[in-house]
This record gives sequence, C-alpha cells and structure tokens, in this order.
Amino acid sequence: MLAERLVEDLSGAAASARGSLSNLVDRFGLEPRRASLTLALTLACAVAGAILFVAAWIGLMAALALGIVALGVSLQAALTAVAFADLTAALALLWLCAHLPEAARAGVK
Repeated sequence: MLAERLVEDLSGAAASARGSLSNLVDRFGLEPRRASLTLALTLACAVAGAILFVAAWIGLMAALALGIVALGVSLQAALTAVAFADLTAALALLWLCAHLPEAARAGVK
C-alpha cells in the first residue's frame, strides 16, 4: 500500500512537472509572436506618421506659396522661392548630419 501510494505521488509530481514545462514552452512561444506583432504595429505607425508629415509639409509649403502670391508676386516666382527654401533647408540638414559625428567626437576627447 505504501509503495502504491508512493508511486501515485511520484506519478502526480511527474505529471505536474510535465504540465509546468508545457506551460513554460507555450509562454516562450508566445513571446516572439507578441514582439513581432508589436514591431509590425510600430513600423506601420511610423510609416503612417511619415506620410502624414510629408502631406503636412506639402500643405504648409503650398500655403506659403499662396501667401507670397497674395503679396503680388507671380505664381512661378513664389513656387521657385519655396522650392529653393526647401532645398536650402534640406542641404543644411544634410550638412549637419554629415558634420555632427565629427563635432560629437571632438567633444568626447
């Protein structure tokens, strides 16, 4: 009787250990899925945000061009001025991005 009871207890402990191990494996399987879903959602939001930012920038530049036209400047001159202002800002940012690492290295010394 004692041996049967001991075998039952050991069998129950082994079943419990198998269940715990199975739960642990299931959790490890769920974590990469959750991380992948979070990454995909973050990338989708970033793309949507970038598209909205570009649309807003185009709208602001159009409003600026229309404001210049309202001052009596021709449409072609206003659009050219806005395009050159955008190009100048883009080149300034590119220059800053190219030279910022050098400034950061100089500051670290």
